[in-house]
Amino acid sequence: MKSEHNNWVLRGLYIILIARLGLAWIAFAHPERSITVDSVGYLELADGIRLSGRFEATEYLESARTPGYPLFLAVVQAICGEHIGPIVLVHLLITALTAWLLYRCGKILEAERVGLAAAWLYVLNPNSLFWSLTVLTETLFALLLILSFYTFLLAYDRMRLRWFALSGLLLGMSTLVRPIGLYLIPLWALFILLVLRSSRGFIRALKFMTIFLVAALFLVLYWQTRNYVLKGSFSLSTITEVTFSRYIAADTLAEALSIDREEALDIILQTPDIMATSFHVIRQYPLSFMRVTIRGVARTALGTEAGTWMRVVFDKHYSGSGLLTALIRVDLKGIMEGLSMRVQAEEGPLGVLLLFWGVAYSIALYALVALGLVRVFRTDRPLNRWILVFLLISAVYLILIPLASGDARFRVPAAPLLALLGGLAWLPYPSLDE
Repeated sequence: MKSEHNNWVLRGLYIILIARLGLAWIAFAHPERSITVDSVGYLELADGIRLSGRFEATEYLESARTPGYPLFLAVVQAICGEHIGPIVLVHLLITALTAWLLYRCGKILEAERVGLAAAWLYVLNPNSLFWSLTVLTETLFALLLILSFYTFLLAYDRMRLRWFALSGLLLGMSTLVRPIGLYLIPLWALFILLVLRSSRGFIRALKFMTIFLVAALFLVLYWQTRNYVLKGSFSLSTITEVTFSRYIAADTLAEALSIDREEALDIILQTPDIMATSFHVIRQYPLSFMRVTIRGVARTALGTEAGTWMRVVFDKHYSGSGLLTALIRVDLKGIMEGLSMRVQAEEGPLGVLLLFWGVAYSIALYALVALGLVRVFRTDRPLNRWILVFLLISAVYLILIPLASGDARFRVPAAPLLALLGGLAWLPYPSLDE
């Protein structure tokens, strides 16, 4: 009976995933909606790869961007042409594959309903869905991340070096899509050592960890060496420095001086040493830095940006009401005023509906994550506890790392991990297993 119920739930999931592919018509009919400021740079780099076989564009793009996503775009365009529509369709297929991998992760953990719940939680996530309609890196990164985790589970189940190597290689590939993956490599390697040490012995665990690290760092070190030879800098990307000065330091200065961010950025850029000035701003205004960081992390954690969703899907302008800011600050008066403005706005009920979907989903997701934590620690399987800690630390890292520059789309990379954590709320108690 339970198996038949799961089959119906799985069939429903497949139907929804297939239906979601129809959203690609938006990009085929209105490709301009899928293009953001960052998209232009990725497409320019993809053109360089496709037309000349070289990673070349402006000096900024060559230094700040990594080759993973432009290479992906170049391959899609080489096969399907230069229209934006096929890229978005492939993005939607990627989200379907991500959902299926979440289901398979649950199966490997011997809890099919955990996988089903995780897949449904991911599919119902408006943030992941709507950002997949744009030409940005987050969707591909999320797939590679959960694929790396899935192959790790296979490696643990089969204890084969090649699976650990494949897991590491996939994590390295994700880092070439979004550099934030770099710090996950040592974290995941340490996790492998800790999990396997007690069951397989320290020496064997060390061997598995080493092969994982070598595979993960292979592509990363290659790209860093390339940057050193061509640019004189042994770094993966300069995007961290750019984000720190242009967003984090600028937001901090704007908060401290009560000016807008563009004006604060102009002040920083006019100094001879931009990075030194940026660090000085953080040291001089620590409280302002803490305030903008808390707001940035809250924006990422909330994962709701109805303005971009409205533009991409409906091509409607979303007038700001300050509602999300009021929610983040727990400003009751601001919340009521924002709701009033939202209802009276020109986009009508659509804006309210999307905003409600995003906020309600996030509240439910984090509640399920908390319940999943309780469930895991009431089971008798140490592996589930390790996996919970591992997924939780990885997801928290991905949400925190943007700091003050946080935005809803930066939660997309963590979405599969959060969905799997939420799915653990359906983990059966031992008594039910009996």
